[in-house]
Amino acid sequence: MNVLIVGGGGREHAIAWALSKSEQVEQLYCAPGNGGIAAEAECVEIKATDIPAMVLFAKEHDVDYVVVAPDDPLALGMVDALAEAGIPAFGPRKNAAIIEASKSFSKNLMKQYGIPTAKYEIFTDMNEALAYVREMGAPIVVKADGLALGKGVVVAQTVVEAEAAICSMMGDKKFGEAGARVVIEECMTGPEVSVLCFTDGKHLSPMLSSQDHKRAYNNDEGPNTGGMGAFAPSPKYSPEIAQVCMDTIFRPTVEAMADPVAAWRGPTTTTAATVPVFFISGPIIEKLKLNPGTGTAGGENPVTNALGYFVNLVGDVVGGSVPPNFDKSTHGSSADLVAMVFTENAKENPWKTTYAEEAGFKPSDSIVTHFSAYLGNANIDHDSKTGQRLLTTLSTGLLGSASGLASCLADYDASYAINNKVSFAFIVLCPEHAATIAKDFPDQRAARDFMRETAAMPYKFYSQETCVPGKDFGPYDENTFIPRFKKTESIKFFVSGGPGKQSQIWVPFPQVFKPVSKKIAE
Repeated sequence: MNVLIVGGGGREHAIAWALSKSEQVEQLYCAPGNGGIAAEAECVEIKATDIPAMVLFAKEHDVDYVVVAPDDPLALGMVDALAEAGIPAFGPRKNAAIIEASKSFSKNLMKQYGIPTAKYEIFTDMNEALAYVREMGAPIVVKADGLALGKGVVVAQTVVEAEAAICSMMGDKKFGEAGARVVIEECMTGPEVSVLCFTDGKHLSPMLSSQDHKRAYNNDEGPNTGGMGAFAPSPKYSPEIAQVCMDTIFRPTVEAMADPVAAWRGPTTTTAATVPVFFISGPIIEKLKLNPGTGTAGGENPVTNALGYFVNLVGDVVGGSVPPNFDKSTHGSSADLVAMVFTENAKENPWKTTYAEEAGFKPSDSIVTHFSAYLGNANIDHDSKTGQRLLTTLSTGLLGSASGLASCLADYDASYAINNKVSFAFIVLCPEHAATIAKDFPDQRAARDFMRETAAMPYKFYSQETCVPGKDFGPYDENTFIPRFKKTESIKFFVSGGPGKQSQIWVPFPQVFKPVSKKIAE
């Protein structure tokens, strides 16, 4: 197999040395690499942060696997871009790499999930930061929020030194936008030990502990550097301490990052117009006096509106949105102010099962389902008289949705589609549309299966940069019909709303997100 390593430091040299010994590796590349790495791999003059060039090189040289080592390209979304091109890569996606790219995000995450960390405060106003260090005194630690090549941390021994660090980061923009926000935390003394772990989001495999040397001068008197060598294992990291770290830091951190809450940052910082979407099903609807009929997601229902405002408030706080631009989308939408909350109209659901039952819960269960979505597409079909025709127009709308043209075979079981394996679509059916469909499809699954089959179009109409069928799909040309989905389970029906022949299509942002359903404790 052909392997590409991204980066050009000592870490990448060690990776190249190890991979060069594998019998499975036929060709080893490193971009940009260095003189030492050149002895193990073919170095390529591509900047580590040049994502388009790196993806293009991987495509042109039939790279089977990419190892992305540096922080910057991970934070910029290189693994995401490679996955979209159908190239497997080692490294976290952008929404997970944020734990390294933003100190404020990681500190808030630790606080939220009870993970031990030094006391801290976060500042976007320089004068407020200066006032805080004068109040707290020294020694104190000043950290640039973003990536600064290991040099964005100042352990200030005096207030004057702390003030200088704040002015340098926030006023003089020493680290650019990485220093626009700073984290100021208490100064903790004692030996420093570094421990890295491999994880797939569930399992953990710690590496050997190591002890770094960051100060530029003898006796730890100089400024921090990106690191000038380390030894491993550290004698300070005993088996007892290792167990404490596993129980109180490593596992809780992985669990926290796997929590859908951690994904709030994506929707709040993307240029796409996105919105949190919630579907509520079960007896809780009547108990809270929610409105499943006309104007279900808006109107004047105070509970629905309160839920929508609350959700967006949480999103702003957890996601790290800051004034004056809470939303970074190109055009924005009213959904910046209130989340979409749909309530199931069970009384006018023509099928026997509610959405809660379709999701695997009991008929008596109340559940809430959440995902982050692109703005919904309206399906205004007053004319279709049969279920087949109506489902065909819905399929057309799905193909033209935000991620439709860009993502064919979104749930196909193949390596080239691994980035989209959990993609789905929610069809919010008005009762009249649901009734029309149910006349011809008394079995809801049969209706969804029909829609899956019809949600296909000639390959030439897809965005061919991202829709690339693999060899196992079979032969195809520009006129071959390629489906949007392979699995019926990827299409979900939710009956909601009042009179009128107007339904909606909601697709996830990004395509890798999946809906999360939880039982509500009443």
